[in-house]
Amino acid sequence: MPINADVLLCSAALDQGGAVSMLGLGWQVRPPDAIAGEAIVVLLQVPRSEEGSVAVRLDLLTYEDESLVEVAPPNGPGPMTFSAEITVAGRRDLGLKAPLVATFPLNLQPYPLEAGREFLWRLYVNGKTRREWTAPFRTMTSDERALLSMPAQDQP
Repeated sequence: MPINADVLLCSAALDQGGAVSMLGLGWQVRPPDAIAGEAIVVLLQVPRSEEGSVAVRLDLLTYEDESLVEVAPPNGPGPMTFSAEITVAGRRDLGLKAPLVATFPLNLQPYPLEAGREFLWRLYVNGKTRREWTAPFRTMTSDERALLSMPAQDQP
């Protein structure tokens, strides 16, 4: 059984001793000027035979060519990439077959991105990735952003 993973976008995440509480789960569109922070939660299912340390890395990439996104100061300078070592452990019982579960919540401060573009967070586990280990999203266009600041009665 291989390692399985889910990458989830939310507004905020709180690690609660192995479980994660998420607020605003499932967003896919954000303003380019990022007035609020965001969070990414990685949920791993690891075979019991692979118990131990797991290396995870998240890279922010452009959707069209998957090039690494660099953020300017004050949030950068540099590429948007985050790494961690996660310890995956469970009860040592030879009769248990269900995979071990580990989580990696990452809360980010607001950071700017270009308007009207598509991006994705790509996950690497022990240096490997899969096509489905991504969380795509897009930034609003300037027209969409203007609608947010317009009173409801003035919106088309």
